Amino acid sequence: MDTGLLIKHIHDSLEKKANNELRDKDLTLMQVPILIKLKHAVNREMTMKEIEHRFHVAQSTTAGIVSRMKKEVCKDIWS
Repeated sequence: MDTGLLIKHIHDSLEKKANNELRDKDLTLMQVPILIKLKHAVNREMTMKEIEHRFHVAQSTTAGIVSRMKKEVCKDIWS
């Protein structure tokens, strides 16, 4: 097997395992470093553009991540 493909399979397996373990906390592996960065940010705020640049993700990916995080926060507030 090609080394690159093997590394991808390992990465995908580890990511799946991590996401499964975070599911009961309503988190994903991508949300964790964003929350950590927000915790240490000035006023605990970051723009979506800052998240895009810091984590090297597309605007659409950032919008999806932030939308899901906001949904969870609102769910916690209203439940």
